[in-house]
Amino acid sequence: MKNNFKSIVKAFLLIAVSILFVVFSVWLAEKVNPSKDQFKDVANQVIKQIENPTVSCPRDFDSFKSLKDKSSIELLGDRTFVNAYNGFIEDRTVVVNRYGSNSKVACGYLYIRVQKSGKPLDYWEDFYLSPGVFGGHLVSEGAVVNHNTGDYTEVLFPLGEIVYRETKNRSNPIMVADWVALLNVSNKTIFTTYVNSLDRNSSIDELVIAYKCVNPDTGKQTSDCLLEIEK
Repeated sequence: MKNNFKSIVKAFLLIAVSILFVVFSVWLAEKVNPSKDQFKDVANQVIKQIENPTVSCPRDFDSFKSLKDKSSIELLGDRTFVNAYNGFIEDRTVVVNRYGSNSKVACGYLYIRVQKSGKPLDYWEDFYLSPGVFGGHLVSEGAVVNHNTGDYTEVLFPLGEIVYRETKNRSNPIMVADWVALLNVSNKTIFTTYVNSLDRNSSIDELVIAYKCVNPDTGKQTSDCLLEIEK
């Protein structure tokens, strides 16, 4: 009788161990070889983590106006009278600081509105803006917007495609600078500006940089970088 009982107990133990072994094997197989649904879930999570959408700034005036209301900096406050009257250049210097350690400038616009005695600039006149290097006499023909009204001249450049000559001599070569990269190189950029006109009433009415920011690790647009005038 005792032998039969021992045999039954051994049989039950063997069955229990076998069941546990099967359960463990299935669990281990799922870990090592996940099902299609599990693999799809993991893949989707990875794809979501590495998505890198391009932050862009469309090349049109309406896009600039929309961004200007959200993220922009006025390099000069009120109307500023600057000129090259009588051969003497009366200019202004502006220091722009960039803040935000986890993001950089992704793209943007440079908008300029100038006038001389209430009239637009003539074709031989231009606008000077330089961050020390990679700037100078801006070539309005290279802007995405180049507009003369009865009262003023306005131009709009993509911030990554600033078209300029190093001097006012129109025979000099035209160059293109990426000011997005320039603003990201240093936390401080010093601009010098004036209207290249002999009219002593030449003025800058608006000088605006509108911009978008990006997290370089994720490629996603952020709002934690800031351009600010140093006072």
